[in-house]
Amino acid sequence: MQMKKDLIRKIFHFLLGIILIIGINFDFINILTFLIIDIVAIFLFILTKKEIKIPIYTRIFNECSRKKNDLGLVTFLIGCTIAFLFSPTKQIISASIAIFTFGDGVASLIGKMGKIKSPLNKEKNLEGLITSVILASILSSLFINPILAICSSIITMTIEHINNKIDDNLFLAPFAVIIINLINVLFQKII
Repeated sequence: MQMKKDLIRKIFHFLLGIILIIGINFDFINILTFLIIDIVAIFLFILTKKEIKIPIYTRIFNECSRKKNDLGLVTFLIGCTIAFLFSPTKQIISASIAIFTFGDGVASLIGKMGKIKSPLNKEKNLEGLITSVILASILSSLFINPILAICSSIITMTIEHINNKIDDNLFLAPFAVIIINLINVLFQKII
């Protein structure tokens, strides 16, 4: 049952990332749109916490939440909003959302089935890290230089893999933007 719930939650995670990337690239989503989406998500979370049922949202929330007071959707959106603020281009924000959405999502799903314990984090498996880096690299390279995509995916997903303390929904997309920008600046002549 838990695996099914995790799969549904990650599919929603992937779909939300795809919607954001498409919206950004077709100029449907800008900073104002992000802020409005964040406010609506916070408002819906508060209503859900007060056990006020909103037909479609309540069902999705119950299917996708790990626990009753799960802030996953809110922190996902706020993290993407922060990343948007730090991103100088559509390509960089799209790549960072791809790294965060798909790298984090697949790391969780594949990692649960993995057998090789990670030397970086005893609670996680290496298969999740390796798969997340590969998928994040491939998908982010749709938006940025492949070498930049690979380097930023390795760094971002390794930090996510090591981290057990900070909500990755909140920090991973902004962190990916920062890493992409740093690598881009440091190695501009190479990449």
